Amino acid sequence: MRSIRLILIAAGVVFFLTAGGCAAKRERNVITQVSTIDAILAGAYGGFITVEQLSQYGDTGIGTFDSLDGEMAFIDGRAYQVTGDGAVLTPSPQAASPFASMVWFDADIQFYVMNGDFEQLSRVIEAAINSPNTPAAVRIEGEFELVRTRSVPAQKRPYPPLAKVVKNQPEFIGQNIKGRIVGFWLPDFVSRINVPGYHLHFIADDGSMGGHLLDLNVKTAAVSIDLCDEIRVKLPVESEEFVRTDLKLDRTADLIQSE
Repeated sequence: MRSIRLILIAAGVVFFLTAGGCAAKRERNVITQVSTIDAILAGAYGGFITVEQLSQYGDTGIGTFDSLDGEMAFIDGRAYQVTGDGAVLTPSPQAASPFASMVWFDADIQFYVMNGDFEQLSRVIEAAINSPNTPAAVRIEGEFELVRTRSVPAQKRPYPPLAKVVKNQPEFIGQNIKGRIVGFWLPDFVSRINVPGYHLHFIADDGSMGGHLLDLNVKTAAVSIDLCDEIRVKLPVESEEFVRTDLKLDRTADLIQSE
């Protein structure tokens, strides 16, 4: 069994430099995330890494954009932005993000499912992962009887906390729709740096909708799971907003409300 390594790259060890640098090696089974979920919950929405830079760390991933301007998804190396009004756009390579998670997707487990709701699908995926302590990237591609998503509009400074933003989040419904879902299932021990459990984003094949996945009913779908044994956290230590954000507070209740 793989051992799980949680590497926090911080001041005094390795700095993440926004000015770029050498292209990252395509390391498999490694989830690279930028910033922490607690920073986002606290309202640290200022982007510091570009879409182009994120693509150095994977071909599959999720996140958000500067000022919380919609939901991000990377699928097969292509970036998508779902704005607060539900539009699915191709962001500029220079569009910035305050939070994202990326992986070079390499499926370890693949199977098909038919006729199930989100809860049933979740149980099947977790049974396939077969460990409460193994991080996994997830990809689901197929046809769905129903998909319910959300996105959020760009925020203005001073930024409100995320729990307040999502109280008025726009939601979108797709019926009898084909599309792709990407994201992660993460163990409980990642809380305070990322989202435990499922964090998934959806993009419709026809570009008609997308966003942070809230619910679904599957008609038929192919599920791929990439079991990962390393999580790397790159901190925006050059960002004044990040370094001055109070991250001592336990924001678990805010995370539950926001997700």
